[in-house]
Amino acid sequence: MGQLLNQPNPPPFFFRQMNSAEINRPGEKSHPGLESELQEKIAYLEKTQLATLNILEDLNAERQKLENYQRATINILEDFNLEKERAEIANVEIRARTEQLKLTNAELEQFAYVASHDLQEPLRMVASYVQLLERKYKDQLDDDARDFIHFASDGANRMRVTVKDLLKYSRVGTTEEHLEKSAQRRL
Repeated sequence: MGQLLNQPNPPPFFFRQMNSAEINRPGEKSHPGLESELQEKIAYLEKTQLATLNILEDLNAERQKLENYQRATINILEDFNLEKERAEIANVEIRARTEQLKLTNAELEQFAYVASHDLQEPLRMVASYVQLLERKYKDQLDDDARDFIHFASDGANRMRVTVKDLLKYSRVGTTEEHLEKSAQRRL
């Protein structure tokens, strides 16, 4: 056991394993006061060693907690980065779809404009010819024929108004956008 005292790092609780015979060197007398003082110091060292081990265990537990918090934080950051990437991809897709919708809307507006002009011309012709028929054969028409001509003329005029309204409706979004951009330029 004396060899244990000479080691640089004695094993835990080695003091407890010593007895009074080992404390005194061979051939020496035992000193009761010294032995009691030594036992008190040994008890104190054991308590200190136990407290140190408890502190080390607590520190190890805290280190484990910190490592767990660190892992959790890294996981959260990775999730955040993943969500950020998904949001960026979604934004790119939204921008692409927005551009596609702008092109489609422009094409639809152009189509509505052309269609309304193409529809207005035949309606004008129908209304004009119905009016010519009414003027030229006014005296030869009976009441039913006059009513039919009136219905045809009124229907052509209503259809022309409907086509014009459709054209105005198709331009509402672009007119508001144009007015907004003009107002922003003035500021």
